[in-house]
Amino acid sequence: MENRRHISLVGPLTLILLCILLSGCGGSKPVYIEVEPAVDVNPPCTQHTIVARVIDAQKKPVPFCPVEWTLLRSRGAVGAIVEGGRKRTNTYARTLTNPEGKASITLTSTQEGRTPFMAYVHHIKDPHFHKVFGVKYWLKAGWTLPSDHPTPAGGSREITTSVYRASCDEPERAPLPGYRVGLTIQDGPIAYFIDPDTDKQTPQIEIETDTSGTAKVKLFQPFQEPGKNKIAITIKPPDDPDRICCPNKHDVIAEGEMTQTWTP
Repeated sequence: MENRRHISLVGPLTLILLCILLSGCGGSKPVYIEVEPAVDVNPPCTQHTIVARVIDAQKKPVPFCPVEWTLLRSRGAVGAIVEGGRKRTNTYARTLTNPEGKASITLTSTQEGRTPFMAYVHHIKDPHFHKVFGVKYWLKAGWTLPSDHPTPAGGSREITTSVYRASCDEPERAPLPGYRVGLTIQDGPIAYFIDPDTDKQTPQIEIETDTSGTAKVKLFQPFQEPGKNKIAITIKPPDDPDRICCPNKHDVIAEGEMTQTWTP
């Protein structure tokens, strides 16, 4: 009796779901698709999820909408789909958006390179908006961003950022020179960096990592003003003309921030 009741319930539920799917995106009319992150950088031998979001004309999420994912193959392209809905091959998967209008795939790669991808929604009729492109870069680089070090107001401290090799086949973390670290004071009491080349005071600076893989710069307060500075940090790859597989010298491969506390 219990089994019959279970079967009788499954039948209508399956039929309802099938009707929703056949109606196309649960009866809603999708008009736009976006992905997050559209561009990202990670070390090889890790895996990371890309999320697509489908919305209608009122910017509301569209559930039960098929999203097709394709990894685009070109020179230097690497990587594979680990999981994602109905995965057909290492380069193609078909997913369905959840009640929040989101669908996702997970990517990985065993080597450096790039993974260009496309997310496509057949039910979006405008060809300008029915697909979106992105790229995942796999780069054997890791980093350690500076942390807060409470310092007496009116004093100074050294800010240090480290960049190193990071990969499953290189556990020693060899230093990476030539990476450009950008630092920008965003708010808080007046403070400046000292440019190591010119000795000029500046609230924004870009310095390169040295042979030890570290980028160091002095931060100081001209006045004794307790408080906290929020400092934005970016890391860019070196200008390497032989690097055809990964971000160019203008790409930001890492973003973060730190807080500097000035004590009374």
